Parts: sequence; structure tokens; C-alpha cells
Amino acid sequence: MGTSAKPIDNSDEFRNNGDEFLRIICLVQGGFEMRNFKIKQDKKEDFSSGVVGFRRELLHKKERFFNRELSWLEFNQRVLEQAITKKTPLLERLRFFDIFISNLDEFYMRRVGRLRNQVLSPLSFQSLDGLSPKKQIIKIKERVQEQMDLMEEGLNRQVYPSLEREGIRLFKWSELKEESKEKLAEVFMSNIFPILTPLAVDYGHPFPFISNLSKSLGVCLLHPVSGEKVFSRVKIPHEIPQWYCVEDEKGDAYINIEEIVINNLMALFPGTEILDKLIFRVTRNSGFEGDEDGSLDLKE
Repeated sequence: MGTSAKPIDNSDEFRNNGDEFLRIICLVQGGFEMRNFKIKQDKKEDFSSGVVGFRRELLHKKERFFNRELSWLEFNQRVLEQAITKKTPLLERLRFFDIFISNLDEFYMRRVGRLRNQVLSPLSFQSLDGLSPKKQIIKIKERVQEQMDLMEEGLNRQVYPSLEREGIRLFKWSELKEESKEKLAEVFMSNIFPILTPLAVDYGHPFPFISNLSKSLGVCLLHPVSGEKVFSRVKIPHEIPQWYCVEDEKGDAYINIEEIVINNLMALFPGTEILDKLIFRVTRNSGFEGDEDGSLDLKE
């Protein structure tokens, strides 16, 4: 999708009055059209060198190219649109939301990770459309934020109300009855609490390693003795169910494990005051790899 002109095979090379031409298909407004380009070359140069010179000249015309990273985001936009449209069956819409997020994770691990490595590199990089790695990251952030807002709106205003109309409710802890809270607290102590490991960060404990794509709970605590603020990280386990059933007279009801852990933190930090808490998730760079698309020439 990034190219607006594509060279054709040698059968489309022709001569007219001794001049060399190359016929290519160009992307123009409203569709495609065939155009002929004259190739300038010295008498000593053969025809193939003229083609190389033409292609180099074409690469300098940045307006002919779409940015490949932004083009990929537009592809993922089509996945998101499948999740938002009412034409898609309800449960399939949830599946498309999941595919959209999974695609985005892969995009950040590989493509955005590569751009961040280029920003830190002493070498100078530029995409075919003339954007530096830093500018590409800024544009990516803006577009992804638009998509995340659209996803949030689709979930909150369309999918969740539709699920509720079908008898499937997703609860917050504050919406539960006291009886349900007590039962879930028992589930927490028996099934979840034994596998949680809070890791405090202070002068004697460096920041812990956070595995890729893992969900964690960041907790700000007030130390009971020194009165200092302490940060602690609690990893949300993925080995156990992420949703738990809740009794509800209107149909099937569920609550997420994050809600259960957040509202039972005092069992993990007895005798301390919890100042704040936040769910976060880390997407790690998968490492710099060679550019398979050939858009970069490190030797040059």
C-alpha cells in the first residue's frame, strides 16, 4: 500500500526515436493509469543503469508514498470497524475487539519497537514518505489514541448494553450486593491470594522485571513506620480464570479478576494505608531486526 508507482517487467520497456522510456502504472485520483517516463542516460550507460537511475529518482518523490506504519494502522482500523458495526453478530464483535488489540500488541512490539531503536541510534533514518522515526511515533500515537477512543465508545455504548439486553451483565465491585462481595472475598482468599506476590520498590529493592503483555497492579502505600510513600507491584495472574460468576436475578453476571484483587488489597498489605492503585500493562520491544521490506539501506 506504500507505493504509488510500480515498475512493470521488461516487456513494457520501449524506444521511440532513439529515446529510452519506461512504462509504469501510477496511482492517480480516482484510480490507476498507464504513464510513460523518459529515462535520461549518458551514452556510456546501458539501459539497465538508466532504469536504476530512474528508480532512484522516483524514491526521492516522497509524496508518491504512504507511510507503511500508518497504512498498517488503517488495516487494523478495518478490523475495529468489524467490531463496531451492528451487522456483525454480538459475540463476534467481542472477538474482533480481541483481534484488534492482539494486532496492536504485535504492531508495538515489532514496528514501534524498531522505530524507538532508530530514535536512539546514532544513525539517521527516514521513511520513504520523508518522516523521521520520531515523527512517525508521534503520528502513530495520535492515530492509535483515536482508535482506542473509538473502541471504548463502541464497547460502552453498543456492546455492553447489547450484552445486558441478552441477559449477560458485567459488574463493577461497587455494583455488587454485600452478599456477593462476601462470597467473592472468600474466592479471593482461597483461589487468588495464595498465588499473588507483592513486590515493593525501595532503596533495597530495585524495580522488578515486568514480563511482556502481563497485567499488573501498581499500588502506592504509606509506610506505617517512616511515613514515606512506597510503590508496590502486584502481578495479576493469568493462570486462573479472569472472570467469575456472580448471582443475579436478571440473568448471567460476571466480574473481572482485576475488580476482585483491587478491592481486597488490604489482605496483601495489612497495617498499611493504600493511597492509590492503578492497573497497567507493559508491551515490550521484541528487538531490532533487519528491515525485510527493504525500505532501509544501512550500508548507504
